[in-house]
Amino acid sequence: MNKITTVQDIGHLVREERKRQGVTQDDLAGLANVSTHFVINLERGKPETATAKTAGLDLVLVLQIVSALGLDLSLSRRSVRKLPLP
Repeated sequence: MNKITTVQDIGHLVREERKRQGVTQDDLAGLANVSTHFVINLERGKPETATAKTAGLDLVLVLQIVSALGLDLSLSRRSVRKLPLP
């Protein structure tokens, strides 16, 4: 399992899997119902700048790309420590 800590990590894994499957960026954009520009920016680990409503990559669109590639995204607890109470 690959540890994801940055947008660049997600982009690298998406590009790697897209190429492994022999899918073009245009094809992936169509499958995920996102723009090719978004796929390119995701793979480069860049924030999406096409819309003013987002400060970074839109998680919904990232999840659509992950799903279109047949991948799962999961979270796991790093440790058992509790967050400090205010």
